[in-house]
Amino acid sequence: MVSKSLFGTLKIGPFAGREVYLYKIYFPGSPLTITVSDFGAILYDVQFTKNDRKTVSLVRGYETLDFYERANDYMGSVVGRVGNRIKKGRFKLNGNTYNLYKNNMGNHLHGGQYGFNYKVYEAECTDSAHVSLLLKAVSPDGDEGYPGCVSYSVRYTLEKNGFTIEYNADTDKPTPLNLTNHSYFNLNGEGTVLDHVLQLDCDRYIPIDNKLIPTGEICKVSGTALDFNSPRQISEALRTKDENVDLASGIDHCLVFPEDSSYYCKRGSVYSPKSGIYMDFYTDLPAVQVYTGNFLIFDEFPFRGGEPEQKHAAICLESEYLIDSLNHEGFSDIVLNPGNHFYSKTGYYFGQK
Repeated sequence: MVSKSLFGTLKIGPFAGREVYLYKIYFPGSPLTITVSDFGAILYDVQFTKNDRKTVSLVRGYETLDFYERANDYMGSVVGRVGNRIKKGRFKLNGNTYNLYKNNMGNHLHGGQYGFNYKVYEAECTDSAHVSLLLKAVSPDGDEGYPGCVSYSVRYTLEKNGFTIEYNADTDKPTPLNLTNHSYFNLNGEGTVLDHVLQLDCDRYIPIDNKLIPTGEICKVSGTALDFNSPRQISEALRTKDENVDLASGIDHCLVFPEDSSYYCKRGSVYSPKSGIYMDFYTDLPAVQVYTGNFLIFDEFPFRGGEPEQKHAAICLESEYLIDSLNHEGFSDIVLNPGNHFYSKTGYYFGQK
């Protein structure tokens, strides 16, 4: 079932004046309820009912639409056209050089000034064996400097113990595309994620410079703070002396799955020993950007319920193609051509130990 409620009216950006809605997706007997907005395709909330019947909110979010407009952290939103960073906001494609909006230390981040996180989507509700919300939008030719008109959709589907996010897209000109969701998970529903235990089937990572841009290398995670092949507490990883972690003030790195990982399956998990809740992470993409909320530090934007932001208050697992692939030979091919169809799927499933 899907229920719809008014969230507010946008005040800034290309859709100023538009009303925005929240869609609560649920079905009887499921311990899980998700709420999605048609602004930015934001995953507004994930409510999980524990064995003791207490309900915990598992993603960070804001009470008001105004905060989602003004805060610069992509809270719960779908980002694109190209998620993650593009060095100097510049890339070459088919002999042409494209200059994009620079919004992060002289680089292009998560689609620019008004990327996909600022779109207002056309929403369609679907009731079937699972409950889905389909969100559709168009990114016109020249949007934030990107070539081609891209028609795309994001589908959230609720299942008994989890939900999936599916992305579909087509273009009329060659264009780069790397879509992801930027949800901030906290399995305690409060405080930090320093006690959370993370496991990821990633054998490599991409080193970064002091502007969080790839150096061009792809290195083994073994012996580094970014080795989560065995379950590891986030606080322990952050305490490990590692230049790459120091550069990012925590973890904000692209971790790469084994090279044969081109199909949808479980790639990792997060567990909170405090709440007993775990989250399994599925994707069909070759990498995941792991971000430990290093810059959740602004008192101006408290979370729902009034809890102030604090460093490491959440963890993001952003399924993706490799960061800055447009500027590094041997990374991912993220160019979508006319006649080819883009599809990707990521899933999050929950339980309690």
